[in-house]
Amino acid sequence: MGPYQKSRLAFVLLLSLLFDAVPGEAATLEATVIGTVQNAKRFVRVEISGPQSMTVFTNNDGKFSVNLPPGQYKIAIIEMNHRGQFIVDMPNDDKAVKQLTFKLAW
Repeated sequence: MGPYQKSRLAFVLLLSLLFDAVPGEAATLEATVIGTVQNAKRFVRVEISGPQSMTVFTNNDGKFSVNLPPGQYKIAIIEMNHRGQFIVDMPNDDKAVKQLTFKLAW
């Protein structure tokens, strides 16, 4: 085996080790944010804190969707001077889709 083949083999082995260490896909959280009169909260900020943290915004229909690894998350929904907080437990199942509606007090 020549030096080129050895380095190529080492590279392939390294990649296989890296990809084996990466966890599988996360479960999906699909959520709708509504107000007190069932109106969709469009384009509000959603801060997600937990094993993985991120910030997203609801769409024109008040919906957002994120992939999250298993664990407990704090979901903060922020609109102008208002802030609502929720706790969500994501399952350890990469095929799971958790559908929730967050109802805000404003």
